[in-house]
Amino acid sequence: MKKAPVIILLVFASVAFCSCNKLTVGNITDKTLEIKESFQVVELRDDIGISLIHCDASHKAGDIHIKTGENLIDNINAKTERHFEVNEDGDSTQFTKLVISNDNAFNNFRPHNHEPQMTIYYDSLYKIIFYSNSLNIHTDTLRGYLCSTHFSNDTIEWDSLAPNLILDVQGGSGNFNILVNCYKLMTKYIHGTSLLTTKGKATLASTYADYDCHGVIDSKELDSHIHYITTHSTNIIRARTSYLLDVTNNNIGEVHYQKYFAEKKEYFWNDSLHHTDSIVRTIVCPEVIHYNGEYLDPWTYDNEKSGLQKLP
Repeated sequence: MKKAPVIILLVFASVAFCSCNKLTVGNITDKTLEIKESFQVVELRDDIGISLIHCDASHKAGDIHIKTGENLIDNINAKTERHFEVNEDGDSTQFTKLVISNDNAFNNFRPHNHEPQMTIYYDSLYKIIFYSNSLNIHTDTLRGYLCSTHFSNDTIEWDSLAPNLILDVQGGSGNFNILVNCYKLMTKYIHGTSLLTTKGKATLASTYADYDCHGVIDSKELDSHIHYITTHSTNIIRARTSYLLDVTNNNIGEVHYQKYFAEKKEYFWNDSLHHTDSIVRTIVCPEVIHYNGEYLDPWTYDNEKSGLQKLP
């Protein structure tokens, strides 16, 4: 009878030893995947450090390079599936979505000083969906996906084909660093505590923060021509723009924007913008502001002026 507790103890120790061994990452190794199907949407799940890099002569679109421990690498997965987007008119468009996931068990018990790394080479991206807790998600310059866009206000109205990009934060607590150079950038932050940083240039930017958005949206280094911001959150949003800023703050969060004071000449079509001074202003709830600067033709304006870009 005395042997039974000893046997149980040995079995328990054996299981614990095997489990601990499986929870180690093992020696660092790498492998390459090839996605043969063209994708326009990327969904990032779990704890994987991601680099999104535009394809070139050495790396074709769909090449994926993974670097992690040998005990993890077989369960770092990339697969494609169908993705549907519905526009304001109810029309549905089908895209191909690349889903990145870390399917290893017991990820929460693994060493925190190691995060699997993945480099994804893409051709043209329309949407990035974030569910990740990774501390290392960044991109090269995303130009967006060429698709139909419509914009109108009291001054201008047009329909055209232009490069569009959507950032959709659905959860997570990671750091997302996104560099863009596109016509229209739409940011939707629904859930999570992630820090979303956007930099670069966008003609038209739109930022929406939902009630469960608790992370900072930092766009102070995003040069936009027009920026619409709507927030229902308690977080902080930072932004700057050169022509039009439209903000609606519906909660106790804050919107900080850099405002340029402009000195204009009197003739209408040849106005020149002189940045003589700037301040940072905080918009607190309940407040709606509408700031107009100088309008410039979005197809021809000068790439050298702060906040403006010339489309390729």
